Amino acid sequence: MINHCYKCKKIKLKDKMLRSGYYSFICKKCKKIIDKEKYIKYKTKILKCKKEYYQKNRKEKLIKAKEYQRINKIKINNYYKRYYKANKIKISKRRHKWYIENKEKILAIGRRYSKKNKNKINLVSKVYRQNHKVEILWRNKERKNKIRKVIGSHTVKEWKKLKKEYNYMCPCCGKKKKLTEDHIIPIKKNGTDYINNIQPLCQSCNSKKHIKIIFFEPCLVPAKEKRLKRLKKREEKIKGRQNKLNK
Repeated sequence: MINHCYKCKKIKLKDKMLRSGYYSFICKKCKKIIDKEKYIKYKTKILKCKKEYYQKNRKEKLIKAKEYQRINKIKINNYYKRYYKANKIKISKRRHKWYIENKEKILAIGRRYSKKNKNKINLVSKVYRQNHKVEILWRNKERKNKIRKVIGSHTVKEWKKLKKEYNYMCPCCGKKKKLTEDHIIPIKKNGTDYINNIQPLCQSCNSKKHIKIIFFEPCLVPAKEKRLKRLKKREEKIKGRQNKLNK
């Protein structure tokens, strides 16, 4: 079915048309434009009516909203995630603007809360410090590097991956000890803090290396296994010699 829009006077399909009276039709695009113009013209009146209606039926509206949120929880969360991805910059700018406008108010709320719940905050922070020791030390290290104006940085994941590559062993002495970060080119000699410039060494080897520029290749076999292999080879050689003498 094809109908004629009385506003733009274009012939369109019935799916893209809306009835405006008994005989006349209007397309969806024109209807949107008319609705927008009406809203701009009677904005204060519409908002006033909405406010009055909400105040009268507030309890019912809240119950309905809570019920809808409970039923469509996953759908709402997915919508918010999609919207945040699409408008990330816009949202961050809006938040920043709001923070600048209400900075004193936010700080006052924070002070009031910290005074009332001092013991609770101390307990939470104590538990957090116990469970996230590595992350706190890492953050402190990054802060110090910023003050020293060190070029580059690396994450905890990258450091763990590097230790795994070295089989959790010191490549200098070949022993399984607690590993520390060593800069191949030291920071004093304009070295960076990127993962490419870092190797895992034990505390004693790290202090022995000091400011020297030395790169140690990964030691994949532990020191004990190396010694055992050497002893086996020696035993085999001794046995071979004895067999030759007996013959």
